[in-house]
Amino acid sequence: MVANLYIYDEKNCTGESKQFTKDVPDLRALRHKLGNWNDEAVSFDIQGGQWIFCEDVDYGGRRIGPLGKGAKGNLEDYGIPANWISSIKKHSD
Repeated sequence: MVANLYIYDEKNCTGESKQFTKDVPDLRALRHKLGNWNDEAVSFDIQGGQWIFCEDVDYGGRRIGPLGKGAKGNLEDYGIPANWISSIKKHSD
């Protein structure tokens, strides 16, 4: 199964979304309606694999995870502040 993660810029997996299948060391490189995805994620849906959310670019700062398939909802419900994620690392497929 392919690792598959979606992040959203609004609560309850709504609003603009972005799909991921591999590591992203810097969310500033990805376009979003407000400029880029750095610190814009509010909710998420993991449909495959295990993922780690990182506070800073290049997987720095505090890390949350790994979270696996079936984890879904608002970041705050998982103890992750909204608008906090700056990089995403795939832990496993």
